[in-house]
Parts: sequence; C-alpha cells; structure tokens
Amino acid sequence: MTPSPCIIIADRAGQVYALDAAAEAWVASIGGRCTDALVEILPSEHRPALAAALEEALAGESARWELGLRVWGELRRMRLVVSPMRRGGDVVFVSVRVEDVSAERARTAHLHRLEAALNAVPVGVLIVDSNQPGQPVLWASRGVESLTGLAPLDLLGHPALFLAPAQPGDPAYEELTLALASGREAAVVVRLRRGDTEEPFEAAIACTPVRGAAGAVEHLVLTIGRPDDGAGDGAVETAELLHSSKLDALGQLVGGVAHDFNNVLMAMSMDATFLRQELELSGETEEALEGLADAIGKATTLVRRLLAMSRPQEPEPALTQVDAVVDDSVRMLRRLLQSRIELVVVPPGQEHWAFVDRTILEQALVNFVVNARDAIEGEGTITVGVRGVREGDADLVELYVRDSGPGVPPELREKIFEPFFTTKGSGGTGLGLATVERLVEASNGELLLDEGGPGATFRIRLRRAGSDAPPKRRRPTSHSGLRHPAEVRVLLLEDQDALRRALARPLRRAGYVVVDLGTPMDATHALEERGPFDVLVTDVVLPGQSGLEFAAYARARFPDLRVIFITGYASEEARRAADTHHHRLLTKPFDSRTLALTIVDALSEDPLPG
Repeated sequence: MTPSPCIIIADRAGQVYALDAAAEAWVASIGGRCTDALVEILPSEHRPALAAALEEALAGESARWELGLRVWGELRRMRLVVSPMRRGGDVVFVSVRVEDVSAERARTAHLHRLEAALNAVPVGVLIVDSNQPGQPVLWASRGVESLTGLAPLDLLGHPALFLAPAQPGDPAYEELTLALASGREAAVVVRLRRGDTEEPFEAAIACTPVRGAAGAVEHLVLTIGRPDDGAGDGAVETAELLHSSKLDALGQLVGGVAHDFNNVLMAMSMDATFLRQELELSGETEEALEGLADAIGKATTLVRRLLAMSRPQEPEPALTQVDAVVDDSVRMLRRLLQSRIELVVVPPGQEHWAFVDRTILEQALVNFVVNARDAIEGEGTITVGVRGVREGDADLVELYVRDSGPGVPPELREKIFEPFFTTKGSGGTGLGLATVERLVEASNGELLLDEGGPGATFRIRLRRAGSDAPPKRRRPTSHSGLRHPAEVRVLLLEDQDALRRALARPLRRAGYVVVDLGTPMDATHALEERGPFDVLVTDVVLPGQSGLEFAAYARARFPDLRVIFITGYASEEARRAADTHHHRLLTKPFDSRTLALTIVDALSEDPLPG
C-alpha cells in the first residue's frame, strides 16, 4: 500500500523543491528519484498528462486526474491533484497531492457488484431503516417490481409494509410487524397487494437484521418471494446468504483479534524463555515461570482454535498423534457439557498417528460434542475414542464420537452435511458439520455417520502415517550452514514492538548482526543505507505495505537475500510466494530455536532467482 495522502512541491521551472516523508517513500515505491524534474518522477506514459497539469497550475488553474501505477510492484489506483501556490497573487510554486484511492475504487466496485447480484436473485430485496418509524425503504432491488408492480425508486421512503394491508389476528402478520419493530429475524408468509392493480397475493418474507460496529441494529433486509411458484425458497436462500455474510464479518473480527493476541502471546512466551535461560531462579520463581509458560501455552491453543474456526483456510497437515489431540481436548470438552451428561474417553491402547492438521480434529471434536449435547434430553453419555481400523489394504486411524441421544432421523441423514441446514433454529448456523466435512475431505480423509444403532456416531477416518515418509529437505550447497552468526546480517521487520524485541534478542545473543525495524519505509532506508543483508525476516501483515511486497522489492535490489515470512495466518498468497521462490514460512507462534534453525536452513542453499 501507499502512504496516503502525500505532498510534492515543485518550483516554476518544474523541478522538485520539497516533499514530505510520505511522498519520499511513494517516489521510491514507484522507482522514481526525488532529485528529478517533477514530470520525470512518473513513468514515461504518464509524463505528458503531468506536464499539461503543471502548465495549468502555473497559469493559475488546478487539475486532477486518476491513473494506474505500480507501487512496490502492485498496480494501484492513484489520484493526483496539481494546484498553484501563490504569493502576492503570483504563482510561485506548484503542489502535487498524491492519494491512493485503490481501496475507495475497490469499495465502489464491490458495491456495484453487490447491487448487481441482489438485482439478479429471483426474489425482491428491500433494505429498510430500523430506527425510523414505519421502517422506511432505503433501497429496493429490481425483483420487487415484478412482485409489486412498482419500480424500485417508487418504493423509496415508503414504510416497509405499506403494501401489506392490516391483518389483525393473523399470527404471521403480527410476527412480521414485531420483527420489524424490534429488529429481530423472522420468516413468514403474509398477504400483500400489488401497487399498480391492488391485486392481493401471498408472499414469503424473510427479515434479517444488520448490526453496526457497536452491535445495535441499524438496518433490516427483507427478502420477498411467492411461496406458490418456488420463489419463496429463494427468499430463504437469500436470507441464508445474508446470514453467511454476517458470519464472515464476525469471523474476520474474531480472526483479527486472535491474530493480534497471538503476537502478544508469542512475545510473552519468548521473553519467559529468555528469563529462564538467563537468570538463576529460586524454586518459587521457577515454579511461577513454569505456570506462566503453561498459561501461555493454553492461551495459544485457544487462539489457534479461534483462527481455525473464524477463517476459511486450507489444512496444514503435519504428523499428528490423534489420540493425544483427544487427551489435550478433554478438559475443554467437559466444560461444554452440563453435569447431567458424562464424557467418556476410551483409552486407545496404543499411539495412533496420521498426517493431518490438528486444528481440524479439535474443531471436529467440539462440533460433534456440542451437537451430541444438544441432542440428549435429560441424562446421557458421550463417548470419544481413537482406534485403528483396516479397510481393504488400507490401515486407517478412526476418531469417533458416540452419544446416547435419539440419533439422526433417516430423512435428515443427507441434509445435516449441507451448508446452513440446522435443526437448532436461530441458535444454530448450519455450518459446523459442512465445514468439518470439507476440511476432512481436503485432508484425504472421510467423515461418516453410522446408519443404525442407538444414538448417533460420527467417525473421521484418516490414513495411518507410516515410517517411510520422512520430511523432504532441500539439498544444501557448500557455502552456507557453516557460516558463523557474526558473519550473517539479518533485517528483521515486525511492526509489533514487543514481539520485534523478543525476536531480535535471542538472535543477537546468538551472534547475528540484527537490524530490527517496524515499518517498510524504515526498512527501505536500511536497505539503501546499511545493506546488503543476508536474511530478511518479515511479518506478512505490515502498515503501509505488506511483507510480501517488501520482500519482492528487497529481492529485486539484492537477489542473494534469503527471505523468511512470519505470520499468524498463512494466506494462500503467502504460501504461493514462499513456494515459488523457496522462501521460508513460519506460522506464529514459534520459539527462538525454530527461528534460528530456519535462518541456518535458509542460508544452506542458493536462493532462486526472482
């Protein structure tokens, strides 16, 4: 991203006279030089437009336009405003205000796409103001016209139910009016009348509240269809889509909080490790630090689960002891149950290993146990176990959860794995089993529901890990892993101060020459003034510019630079960048030993070009 906005001042001869720090960084980001003539800052194809704007400004007129520029290699949409600066009525300087409007343009394009999508659905969609009397219509889709005979613009400002004649004593009508007045969800069939012919008709209406940042209901979305021609199902589907959007927004919020919390926990963990290594501790102090480390570990596990459940992501398979995941989750699972329900864990008898992302198993356990709890009426038992099974020639590991509830009715056995299907009403999202099934299948596993027997039994089957698949290692070259740390210069880029200090401290104590900085702008200056460096360790999410963009710029300047990305959430973009160029990717949290070994490993091979 570009520091925005920034100011460049040119004299009457068109030479750069002054610029602020943000402008200096912006000029560097597009490959220009601050000492050039103003027009030469831009790529050649944009110089005529800037020269013409400069002439207009010198004549006393302002000019503005937008153009596409590559900033740190990424195409951005920029707005330039060229204005005259007067002294005593005469133009003595010209100012150029540069602003990155990429996000603004992206939001506008997103709104247009959203409006087009809502206009394309086979139902009517109304957005109404929940805080005004009568809930006036703020926006209407084209689908409303085919139902009501009124164009979308003709509906604006009217009460939400102005086409619904009063229906005293009708439970559906009363439920809808109550939902509108209180900002609640509802799905009903009521009688409406067309605005052009007064003809009555039945309509399936779903009401969905939209909450603001403070949690208060700000708008209501009404989806309207005909129940007799199948369009009513479309109203329900559209309501589910809106519900999915709310869940996605909540997931982004939870994921963001968990990411920041992860940084704090990692700094605490590394500082606690440093204290244990460096200080002579008394028994009580040692015990206190052990308790702190244990608490940090539990909090880290919780954050990992939050991240796994809040963001759709591809699994990160690793060699995992499946029965140990169950043991580690027992305390948390018991907290999900009331005293009337007993959790029984069957001892496995032996260790069971599989290549799987452990967060998938943790998420599945929570989902299975919560569903079982909700299905059991009165007292009951939930049994969890891990065992080995053989299917044909395949050795498998099976994780199962069995409950003593009524079981799953035959007519629902297929539906329970469909997204948004729930038997819990407004208390369920309908995403739990669908998500677990997707993640298990992405791990080359299988999710099964037993066909018969008392209660319900869900099983996850995975291929048992063999001993013939050691992790792949790249072949080292001759110049590397034997280098003394004092010969290795590390550029560390992390915007969280506490975490940056915690990362730098053990590296310096190991002998590495470390320059630690908090912004890409500072790192850019360090590359130019204090480079070259041997290793770049950078967070992926940074202010002003991503770590991926900065790494691409740094590698362009110094092709021999090794890159290690650190992140709390390994996005597809980060994985692709790491795989393409053989960069390393560390997922937080990790310890100082892991970081040091990764640096040695990165130095042990020749970097790929590009």
